[in-house]
Amino acid sequence: MPSWTCKRSRLIRRWSAEGYVKHDHSRSTLVVAEDNFKKLVDQSTIWPIDTSKNANVKTCRAHSIFHEFLLYMSMSSKFITSFNNEERKDYRHLFIQNTPNSKYGDDEEKSRAHSLTIYGSAGEAAGYFAKYQLLRVLDLEECKDLEDKHLDGIHKLWYLKYLSVGDKISRLPKHIEKLHCLETLDMRKTKKVIILPVEVIKLPHLAHLLGRFKLDKRDWDKSEPQKYVPEKSNLQTLAGFVTDNNSGFSKLMLYMKILKKVKICCNSTTDEGLDGLLVAIENFVQADLDTGVCVRSLSLDIGNFSVRILRSLAYASPRLKKELCPISLSLRLLNHGLDGLSGIEIKWHKILQEIALDSEVKQETKTDWEDSAKKHPKRPRVLYLKSVDLNGTGSMKNRHALFSALADPRLGWQGKRVGRQRQCVADRRAWSVEVNVSAVEWRAGMSTRRRQEVEIEGNGRHRWLWRICDGDAPGWW
Repeated sequence: MPSWTCKRSRLIRRWSAEGYVKHDHSRSTLVVAEDNFKKLVDQSTIWPIDTSKNANVKTCRAHSIFHEFLLYMSMSSKFITSFNNEERKDYRHLFIQNTPNSKYGDDEEKSRAHSLTIYGSAGEAAGYFAKYQLLRVLDLEECKDLEDKHLDGIHKLWYLKYLSVGDKISRLPKHIEKLHCLETLDMRKTKKVIILPVEVIKLPHLAHLLGRFKLDKRDWDKSEPQKYVPEKSNLQTLAGFVTDNNSGFSKLMLYMKILKKVKICCNSTTDEGLDGLLVAIENFVQADLDTGVCVRSLSLDIGNFSVRILRSLAYASPRLKKELCPISLSLRLLNHGLDGLSGIEIKWHKILQEIALDSEVKQETKTDWEDSAKKHPKRPRVLYLKSVDLNGTGSMKNRHALFSALADPRLGWQGKRVGRQRQCVADRRAWSVEVNVSAVEWRAGMSTRRRQEVEIEGNGRHRWLWRICDGDAPGWW
């Protein structure tokens, strides 16, 4: 439907899995898909809704007129139809949208469908997808009825390349390692940390592993990690791994040679676990430094262990300080317990433009960082990120909104609309006010479609409203 927003990454991965993108000798399938996406945006067929700092589109939606036209043409040519259509076996793509009375056919039904997408309630049909053995894409991210038992037969979908699941899933089925064609496994909407069978990492074509995962428990000191990673591992995105005292993930990561994007939530409480993580991080960063082409992204959620880990990174990793820091533009330390500089020397960040701190840090810590910024050749600005209660419960623990403010609170500012973004003007110097909410955090704790709002005031003159809807992208209203 026209008002529904979709993530760019989700869209291009589906295109790739469905076979609508062909790579050439010089460009990969995803690169070609990215170019095709940009062309659709330039032609206004797709409208960008939310963009990142580097101007890449994060979420989008179809132009309403084009959407209705394309839907009509697709259904007329037997390309896409509703699951309730009695002639669905002749269509290539099926969808279910808020139809709790959906009924499946008999066991002998043969279908040529290559994709099935479910939004809202699907009734009995929620677990019927195992009958569609030619499926390439199974998008169940927005399915309300999907439960663990429905995934038990998924290993029969031998051609499946793209799989996303909803928030009620708490485990992966035992035989998921049989999906040899799988390229994308997206479990970001799940509320729990999923125990990942290490055999999943052995899947030869798996490129994008998304969600909150832990490895199953085993004695990694006696295991050979290389046995669980293909000789030519295709993993490029590993987003949401939760590390604890299990050293398996850090050891496996050393054999993933083409990783481009890594997100790690660190819960390790032992020196051994921390040492292994530092080694994996150094090796990940070093691959970029060796080639001179910086295309990798690393995000660390270090939670309650932030001070300890920051000091370990600062003291135990001089190679990171002297080689990674010169290419860093932004340094964000979002922990209210940060004590002073915590051993971090920003002199290594030679082109640093901004430093972001939690607004609740002690005044002495703020003073230390502001003084350090003044001594830096580039004089990076200091931003304070304010926690906002999105639940109305008074708790700031699990909901984090980021409100960027200039270091000097005396600067007055007023809002104006620029394109699709809000900007502020302070003494003719433009700077951005942004509210960023972790997709994992704000999706996990809200009931479906419940709206949360945050008001932001600038010196009592202007009020902006930030709305967050479960299942939709955050945006200005």
